[in-house]
Amino acid sequence: ELDVNKESTNPVEIIENLKHPVYKAVKFVFIMPEFNGSFPAQFKALVDNLGWPNRLKDKDVFLIGYSGGFSGNVIGTSHMKHILEYVGAKVSRPVHYTYNGNDEQIYNKESQLLRESINKFKK
Repeated sequence: ELDVNKESTNPVEIIENLKHPVYKAVKFVFIMPEFNGSFPAQFKALVDNLGWPNRLKDKDVFLIGYSGGFSGNVIGTSHMKHILEYVGAKVSRPVHYTYNGNDEQIYNKESQLLRESINKFKK
């Protein structure tokens, strides 16, 4: 488990602190909020700074998009999926999208589907 809430607020320092745990891990779950129609730059900076060949090559990645609207960051997770596949990561299907809405029925159904998918991914 990675703790990205270190004391540093310097993005370069945070990425440097994440490199070693990323090298050792075999599976990843990226929970990506929507930011300007895509994902926050820190995700791309992390991938870009893992060297070449990229340290995510041949590692399993599960993507979860999150947004305030019904789309659940479909565009951002699509962007990240293409980037991860380019560097050789194995992106799990399906990619999940969730939203910050008030419809409890939809939220409960999405939560159950997400739990089931994550449990399969962990095996």
